[in-house]
Amino acid sequence: MVMPEEVPKEAVDFLTRLGGATVSALEQLAFEWWWTTHPEARGQFPFTRPEMHLPMFHELIVAGLQIPPWVIGLLVEEDARKKGDRKTAEIADAVEKFGEGGVLYATPMLLHSTAVLNTPAKPPGATVPGSPVSPTATQGIVYKL
Repeated sequence: MVMPEEVPKEAVDFLTRLGGATVSALEQLAFEWWWTTHPEARGQFPFTRPEMHLPMFHELIVAGLQIPPWVIGLLVEEDARKKGDRKTAEIADAVEKFGEGGVLYATPMLLHSTAVLNTPAKPPGATVPGSPVSPTATQGIVYKL
């Protein structure tokens, strides 16, 4: 069996993004751990909402922490490529991918929190509009051929 001399760039990019997403998840986990183990922190910053329809500040902080490495890597990489500095461009590309991984984790989590918060709860026994089955029906629908 022959092993490749060099690791493919796609694998390195994937692992770098995975690292960024993992760091973002660990930041979220740290906030959630603090929330559950310190009840006195509830109702205080960062466990409050800026507005009743928005997620809590700690969720916004986790998402916001992912943007600077992504943008910095993007800008530095572009500048380094213009100057012909290949080594700096490679490092900036890795920083960009790391931040991108964090953004790819944090943004859907933020959207999920916002959607769950703003979706009205259905009362028990309510049906979905247009549903053919009533809440009191216990039998299925029979179709005759």
